[in-house]
Amino acid sequence: MTITTGPLLAPSVRAVKSLAGGEIETYLQMFPPRSPGTDWVTTRSSHEEVLHRLDQPPFENGKDSTHLMRMVGARLLLRWLETFEGETWQQRWNASPGATTSIGWTAAPLAWGTAHGRKPQRAGLESGLLALVCADVIRPSMAWLSSSMSPHLRGAIETARDPKGFTDLRNARMPGQPDQRRTSKALNALARILAAKGGGIDDIVVGDVLELLLAATPTFTSPAQLVDRFDLKCKPIRDLLVSYLTERQPSIDYVTLMQLSRNLVGYFWADLEQHHPGIDSLHLAPEVPDSWKARIAVKTVKHRMPNGTVATTTEPRIAALMIRLACGGSTWTSPNGLWTSPSVGGRGPSRAQ
Repeated sequence: MTITTGPLLAPSVRAVKSLAGGEIETYLQMFPPRSPGTDWVTTRSSHEEVLHRLDQPPFENGKDSTHLMRMVGARLLLRWLETFEGETWQQRWNASPGATTSIGWTAAPLAWGTAHGRKPQRAGLESGLLALVCADVIRPSMAWLSSSMSPHLRGAIETARDPKGFTDLRNARMPGQPDQRRTSKALNALARILAAKGGGIDDIVVGDVLELLLAATPTFTSPAQLVDRFDLKCKPIRDLLVSYLTERQPSIDYVTLMQLSRNLVGYFWADLEQHHPGIDSLHLAPEVPDSWKARIAVKTVKHRMPNGTVATTTEPRIAALMIRLACGGSTWTSPNGLWTSPSVGGRGPSRAQ
């Protein structure tokens, strides 16, 4: 028997079809992404624990100027985030203006630092946030990360999170497959997924990739995505709110839709789930909306004192009346009569029978 040898040929690569935003959303129903959550071990760490971790390998790289700038930026960011409501750093980040977009996100902490007698620098804040993200203290959204132009994210995520996973992916690249530029682009995308979702390379699911593709697609956020920002526990209420916002969407602009979702989902139902675990009905006992009105009337503000301690005070919430009107006023009434007109303290949004 004669055996002949020849060069090993890589299997042919099928052309990849680009997906439009609507198609991605369809596939997301089949392959849901992981929820980033708002409460996990490292985001619940104390101020001191976070800084101690950032001063250890793999984050600490010697007492050079880069590491010192990173630590200064991280300290200021943590102190700034302490002024926002939340039990974890992720919850405080979500409540801050920095979480909205990566474009110009440093403006608010820069202004806060200057007002408190410091001399913050944009580069220091960016470096500090990168450290907090790599340490899995904060997880910016996919949309935030998809618009971020940081050239350092992949290298930092790879070193801090999963160096073996990234190395294995590089070694798995076969001859004849995408060139180095495309490989680098793919690894950058995976780094963004780890930054937004946590975990390592092996934890990534199809839905994570689809969500990143959707975030990079120039399109408006859907009502479902607006609702799912708040990670509601009760699915029937979640679905009801999605349906309601979907009905309202054609008649209002996008900014109004976003604000309505924040009022109804964030300030109202998510708050009820937090204070009444297991709640699953909009038929509320009188004391439930009464206590909600009292909570929404004020906001908790934290101030760092000169001695380093943090003082907590309550202040009137300027937008309280607007929130109450959105959650219990005529804005809930649908022109086609599909929705009943609720009031906070009685019935919530529900399908007319």
